[in-house]
Amino acid sequence: MINESIFKVKATEREAMFARKAAAGNRVVYTIKSAKANVIEKITEKYINIRSANRDAIHRNPRSSLRRALTLFFYRRIVTLKQLMKVHAYSSAMAALIQSIMLDICKVMVTKTGAVQLTLRGLFLFQRA
Repeated sequence: MINESIFKVKATEREAMFARKAAAGNRVVYTIKSAKANVIEKITEKYINIRSANRDAIHRNPRSSLRRALTLFFYRRIVTLKQLMKVHAYSSAMAALIQSIMLDICKVMVTKTGAVQLTLRGLFLFQRA
C-alpha cells in the first residue's frame, strides 16, 4: 500500500526551500511551452504572486495548490499540463514553478501531439515494510 504522506512531506520540503530562495528578490520563471517570462513579485504565507512580463495583471497562485501539484508530481512521476489544470487553472505558471523547483530532477518533454510532459528523473520514494 502506498503511503501518500511521504510524497506530501517531500513536496512541502521542496516548496518551502523554493519559497526561501525566491523571497530574497524578484525571480523570473519561464513558461515551459512558449518560454514567456513570469516574474515572482511576492511570496506570502498563503500565496505566490506572479506577474507575466507581457501584462500588468498579477496572478495569485495559492501555495497549497503548488504543494498539491508537487505531491501529484512525486506520486505519478509523469505529469502533463492537462493534469495540472485539475489542480489549478493557471497551469502554465504552475508548471513553470514546478520546473524551477525541481530543476535538478525534472525533465521537460513535448509529445508528438503537442502536450507538455514533466518527468521525474531517477528518484525513487518508497516505504519500507
